Amino acid sequence: MEVLVFSTQWCCSCKEIKPSLEKLEENNKDIKFTHYEADNCDISILNRYEVDELPTIFLIDGDKIISKYTYSAGTLAEWMKKYKK
Repeated sequence: MEVLVFSTQWCCSCKEIKPSLEKLEENNKDIKFTHYEADNCDISILNRYEVDELPTIFLIDGDKIISKYTYSAGTLAEWMKKYKK
C-alpha cells in the first residue's frame, strides 16, 4: 500500500494539514508515503490522478486507487483507519 500526497508550499489548507499528515506518516511506517509538489509535478501525473484541488491524498494498492482524500473530507486519521488492514 502507498499514500500519494499532492500539495504545494503556498496552499493554506496544505499547511494546515501538514502536522496531521506528518503524524499519520510517523504512525504508519509500514506504508510508503510519496509527496508531490503540485507546482513542480509533471502534468501527466496530475492528470492521471485527476488532481483538481489541494491537498489531495490517495491511498493506492499497486495501480488501483483505494481511496481519494481531500481536505474537506474529515480528518486524515479517520480516513486512514477505514482502509488500513
